[in-house]
Amino acid sequence: MCDVCLSSQGKGMLPYFANFRLLAEFSTPCVNQRWFFEVLGYPKSSKPNLANGVLMATTFFLVRIMVMPVYYGRMYSVLGMQAIYRVSLGGRIAWILSSFCLDVMNLMWMHKIARGCFKVLHSGQRPKLQTYVNRKVE
Repeated sequence: MCDVCLSSQGKGMLPYFANFRLLAEFSTPCVNQRWFFEVLGYPKSSKPNLANGVLMATTFFLVRIMVMPVYYGRMYSVLGMQAIYRVSLGGRIAWILSSFCLDVMNLMWMHKIARGCFKVLHSGQRPKLQTYVNRKVE
C-alpha cells in the first residue's frame, strides 16, 4: 500500500502526506459553527452551543491528535526509502519541520479545547458553595 502512495502520479510521497494533513480540516466546521453561534447571540451554555463544543472537541481529537502516531509512523517508514531522496533537502526539512510545528500547535489547541469543554460540562454539576456569616447561610 505504501508503494502505491509513494509513487502516486510520479510526484513522490508528499501528496500522500499532504492529503493526510488535509483530513484535519474535518474539525473546521465545528469551529465555524461556534463563531456563528457567538454572532447570533447564543449563550455559551445553550444546548446547541454545548453540543457543538463536544462535537468540536471530539472531532479535533480524532482527526488531529489521534492520527499523529500513524502520521509519524508513516513518515519514519519512508525516511530510508529512495522516494525521499527525490525531494530536495530543503523540501525534506520544510516537510518535517512544518509537521512538527503544526502538531505542537494542535496539541496546544487540544489542551485549551479540552480544558474549556471540561469546564463547561462540569460547571452545571457543581454544587453551589454556601458561605456562612455568623452561622447563617448567605
